[in-house]
Amino acid sequence: MNRSTNTLTKLALLMAIGECISAVAITIENYKDSVPEFAVLFAALFFTGVWLLRKGRVVAGASLVGFLALFEIVTFPSWQKHNAFDWGFDVVYAVLAAATLVFAVRALVSQRRRPVSV
Repeated sequence: MNRSTNTLTKLALLMAIGECISAVAITIENYKDSVPEFAVLFAALFFTGVWLLRKGRVVAGASLVGFLALFEIVTFPSWQKHNAFDWGFDVVYAVLAAATLVFAVRALVSQRRRPVSV
């Protein structure tokens, strides 16, 4: 596993843990129309991306994690922010998602440049 893939794996793991924390926060806050199950689903998908990356399936793992990170960035403005914790957590999480997206693209580019061995 090269350096960018290793970093991507760690970032994806942080994203999965962040989704777990988000699911707990959403459940505790219990605002109208809140659905913590979506955060649990995203955590599972990020954990799947981590598993794929650890197994050497870099293209599949980086694509999954990159798509999820892009989705997080695009939907960030629509996240409900009711207090200082929500604002702080969401901003840090969006920055983490941006870094994850950068490393996902970097991992995919490095895979593209690597010669295929048969």
